[in-house]
Amino acid sequence: MVVIHEILAITADGGRMGANVSNISLKANLSHYAAIEKCDRLLEAGLMEQHVTKGSRVFCMTSKGLMFFRELDRFQNIVSSLNLRC
Repeated sequence: MVVIHEILAITADGGRMGANVSNISLKANLSHYAAIEKCDRLLEAGLMEQHVTKGSRVFCMTSKGLMFFRELDRFQNIVSSLNLRC
């Protein structure tokens, strides 16, 4: 869940421009292939959408992804306040 949250946060930081795979893998400390795998899962779930520009894959968050990200963020804040680890 932490990796998914990080990827969504990175994508959200990119705003409408989104984030490319290199940016996601660098900031989330994932290999390029691991980042692509996780992003593909988020695509399948409808939480992100993909745009290909000049051979680069750029990921943007969908409205469903934004709602999920907010709820996940809220959940992690609650868990953190209770001193639990997940």
